[in-house]
Amino acid sequence: MKKLLTAVVFLLISTALFAQTNTSTVAQAGNDNNADVGQTGELNVSAVTQNNHNQVPHDATVMQDGKRNDSKVDQYSYGVGLKNITTVDQVVGDDNVADARQGGSNDMIDIDQVGSLNYSLTHQYGKDHQATILQDGNDNWSWTKANTGNFDVQKVTQDGDGNIGSIDTKLGSDNTATLLQFGNNNVVGSKPPYSGPEGILQIGSDNTGYIRQSGDFNDGLIEQLGDNNGAHLYIHGDENITVSSQDGFRNGQKLRLTGSVNTIDIIQKQDRNRTDLNMRDAVGLITSSNHTDVDILQDGNNNKVSGHIMGDYNNVDITQMGDGNNSQNSAAGNNNTIFVNQSN
Repeated sequence: MKKLLTAVVFLLISTALFAQTNTSTVAQAGNDNNADVGQTGELNVSAVTQNNHNQVPHDATVMQDGKRNDSKVDQYSYGVGLKNITTVDQVVGDDNVADARQGGSNDMIDIDQVGSLNYSLTHQYGKDHQATILQDGNDNWSWTKANTGNFDVQKVTQDGDGNIGSIDTKLGSDNTATLLQFGNNNVVGSKPPYSGPEGILQIGSDNTGYIRQSGDFNDGLIEQLGDNNGAHLYIHGDENITVSSQDGFRNGQKLRLTGSVNTIDIIQKQDRNRTDLNMRDAVGLITSSNHTDVDILQDGNNNKVSGHIMGDYNNVDITQMGDGNNSQNSAAGNNNTIFVNQSN
């Protein structure tokens, strides 16, 4: 009986140890690196690699609580400067993946995943970059990249299920990209293996790109080529498609949309063009525009388009070629058509 009891106790201990096996790997080269890994749950995997051969220390913190979460942190440096800091929190949920990589100095990555089956990839190369990722829900995908340059800021918030968001900033400095998704199955860009376009693409310096999607099944893109461009898209509703493209210097776009099944395409080429389009009521809470198509093209300098479009099944087509054109538009009702073509 005593042998049987001992065997049962041993079996229970062995089973518990096997069920709760987590794996942590830390590899550090150089001085003054710090890695703090905490794992609670089962079958979690954490890998931290830090190399400060150029006298830039690194600091990594990983917290995992759940099952089958996977975290990878890779930090290395070039030149001299302040430490890189990466924080990964996978504290509520299972099967999350976080991949953080930094090569530079004074860079910061903060990834928080709450839920299950979320995926986040964040890579930064350069100095003084900041990336903040929050995924609260299930099956969300996020990938952000800051290639070379300095002082780029990227923020992604996904609250819901099945959202996809991507940001790519390269060949410049002082860019800011913000992507907010509240709801389900919203898309800004493509998920790995990156076969589609970036959700927010910035090539240049001092650009600002902002997308806020509240609803389900929305699709949006921002492309900024040049310097000092600004695009702000506020989308509330379902199944909307918004595309913003800026190629030049100091162009500005602002879109405020409440409604569903709208298609908005705004293109600005050259310098100092402005678009300010309002497609919602003054409060912004009542659905104001549905099944509306808007195409705006500005190719020149110092052109301006503004308008207030409310109603359903409206069609807006505005083209301005040359310099100094101004188009002000208003439509309230259904099945209206606005066609403007200006050139000089």
